[in-house]
Amino acid sequence: MLKILFVVNKYVTCQGGQKFYPCFLKNLASSLKEKNIELKYVFFGEVLENSFLTSDDFFYERSIATVDKADLKDEANRIENAYGFTFKQAYYPEMLQASDFSVQKDLRAIHLPEDVISELDHLVDRFNYINNIILNENIDIVISDQSTDAEIEFARAICLKNNKSFLRIWSDFLGKRSIHQEEEFCRDKVVEAVYDPDFSYEKAETFLDDYLDNQRSPYPPEVFYHEPSSFKARLKRNLNKQSLIDFILCKRLYRAVRNIVLKMFYYVERLRKDTLVHDYDATQNYLFWGFHLTTEATISLRGLPYLTQTSLIESISRVLPYGYFLYVREHPSWRDDFKFEHLKKLSELPNVRVISTGVPIHTILRNSKGVITYNATTGIEALMHGKPVLSFSPNIYYPLHPAADYCSDLYELGAKLVRLVNTNVEREDTISYLQKMFQITNDVSMEAETFFSKQDAIEKAEKLSRHLKVAFDMCLHQKDLSNNNEQ
Repeated sequence: MLKILFVVNKYVTCQGGQKFYPCFLKNLASSLKEKNIELKYVFFGEVLENSFLTSDDFFYERSIATVDKADLKDEANRIENAYGFTFKQAYYPEMLQASDFSVQKDLRAIHLPEDVISELDHLVDRFNYINNIILNENIDIVISDQSTDAEIEFARAICLKNNKSFLRIWSDFLGKRSIHQEEEFCRDKVVEAVYDPDFSYEKAETFLDDYLDNQRSPYPPEVFYHEPSSFKARLKRNLNKQSLIDFILCKRLYRAVRNIVLKMFYYVERLRKDTLVHDYDATQNYLFWGFHLTTEATISLRGLPYLTQTSLIESISRVLPYGYFLYVREHPSWRDDFKFEHLKKLSELPNVRVISTGVPIHTILRNSKGVITYNATTGIEALMHGKPVLSFSPNIYYPLHPAADYCSDLYELGAKLVRLVNTNVEREDTISYLQKMFQITNDVSMEAETFFSKQDAIEKAEKLSRHLKVAFDMCLHQKDLSNNNEQ
């Protein structure tokens, strides 16, 4: 029987809107067992322990110590050398999203204080814990979602060293989920496991025409579960012991005042940023860069080497093709996540123009000569508008579309940009690309708030199990071919 280990996002709960997530996990294991696949879970968080843990699964306890404090540094160095990664590399994306510094002090911080990411004791213990599970339990494949938990990166490094497959489920194609195989840090490739073979070329063409004709978002509307509660329940929740303590200590008052001050600050900063905006000129030859939200896993994990967007845009500005501009725009939904000082610096760069968030994305893409991005959905939308794409991190369009390119070496950036502005996008290629992507993606969200009932959780578990089964078979087949070639 094939043995699979699922590293569970440790920040997920079983409360409120996430109450049906444990049901989904349980039924995913059951559905895979019917397909002769044994799925076990490893938990590094505390919330799901009582609601889900079984004798067949694994739960890390903070008290576990696999190495003496005196030997900690030597053990950490040994692991890093043996497995080809660093603990800070694994831990940084998680802390960027989850640390008190990032969440409470500065949502726009990308440089974390040393004390936030320097404690190694629990990291070394967690690495050894999951390493022992993978090896002692003879795990064939490790899977996870797109969480930035350090333990997931540990699992990837362990799998790579021991010739095992490591898969992630990413939400990266127009609201649908694809399965990716990871070998190197921040690098993955799509597992082209067909989930919906009936999605035809004609359906893809209809989707494309509807998107272009109606100038709409390619995403379906997001729907999340919110647990209904009575007025009494909400009152009890807001008047619990901790809230009373916070009230007495003026913590709640402090947070309320702080939020008001922050809103005022952001409002003033928006007014200042508006002074940097250029009028949008559709007649210019321009490439487009849309700002990314730094704390998203697609950036904090996949795009980590280029995390500082201002530095990357500076590099682009230095090698723009003759007669071209770079139009940059804040994300309309995240205007407060990019500082005035950074935007001012970009506005002073030659041939870089900051444009208003009020300019519709369809207008920008339609008149552009191409799009430069980490891995955003804007890249997919650009291709649908007949515009080529250059990306800087793993994504869902390179190398699956012939008009999508990838830059992993800034020494090649100039040549890549020249190729970009001279690339034609064929409509037939885009339709074929959309057809393939709809065939190899599923609609089961891994976000814990997207399960609406026990029955909904059961049905989605069965859907995902079918897709995973195909992906597992493909990975094992490819590994067998690789081993045979090496022999």
